[in-house]
Amino acid sequence: MHRLTVLLPILLLLTAACTRVEPGNVGLKVDLLGESRTVSDVSVVSGWVVYNPISTQIVRYPYITQRYEWYGPDALRFNSTEGVRLGVDVSISLGVDPAATPALYIKYRRTLEQMIDNEIRDRVNGCMLRAAGSMRVDALIGQGRGDFMNSTIECIQERLVEEGFVLNDFQLTSDFEMPEGIRTRIEEQIQAQQAAIAAENTVAQIEAEARQRIARAEGEAQARRLQSIAEAEAIDIQGQALRRNPEILQLQFIERWDGVMPQTIVGENGNGFGGVLLNMGR
Repeated sequence: MHRLTVLLPILLLLTAACTRVEPGNVGLKVDLLGESRTVSDVSVVSGWVVYNPISTQIVRYPYITQRYEWYGPDALRFNSTEGVRLGVDVSISLGVDPAATPALYIKYRRTLEQMIDNEIRDRVNGCMLRAAGSMRVDALIGQGRGDFMNSTIECIQERLVEEGFVLNDFQLTSDFEMPEGIRTRIEEQIQAQQAAIAAENTVAQIEAEARQRIARAEGEAQARRLQSIAEAEAIDIQGQALRRNPEILQLQFIERWDGVMPQTIVGENGNGFGGVLLNMGR
């Protein structure tokens, strides 16, 4: 009995293990002998942890954001509303809510890395399938790409948050893969649309320039009409003034006279210009 008392601590010491839960991770100390394997069988630990690997397991869940990618042969695939099979490379940045880690482990019995390529990948792919299922392929690779991304991110956010994940970023990191014939047809369609838009813009520009020229010509013509009217009115006013005041003509003549008598001066009675210039010549 005494020997057993001595050997038992030594045996426990020999079977004990020590590990460290690094900063940025939540450590879960899982009781492997628990019958129900519920949250009560899991405790949160950090720092250096001593445990018995026979009856206990330490599982780490990073709660800091990490980036994961599915590309090449692992690219995510889905169908458009016409049934065209598409593929695209994807990156996702996420972490885990520390408070949700015990329940998350009990539910899936996986590490985060294992869930990335299983449950999380399936959820992301399902969201992309749902978003693309109502869109045409030409919209997906054209102006509808933004709508596709928004719908996908909203769906991922809903499905991951309820599980205890924290989504920080989601991106498509490549062009869509599709049958070459489909791509060629869509590119030709896009080029035709762009050419039509360019032609419409050219017509609009020509029409705008023509309207500017017409407006300019109308403005110049109106200015000339107004100037002619003003000149005519000025002449009419001047004529009326001279008729009412004939001595103004005599005064203007005197102001312009250079001192040389004209050869012929005819006035109102035939004897001189108002009688005044004849008197000056004598």
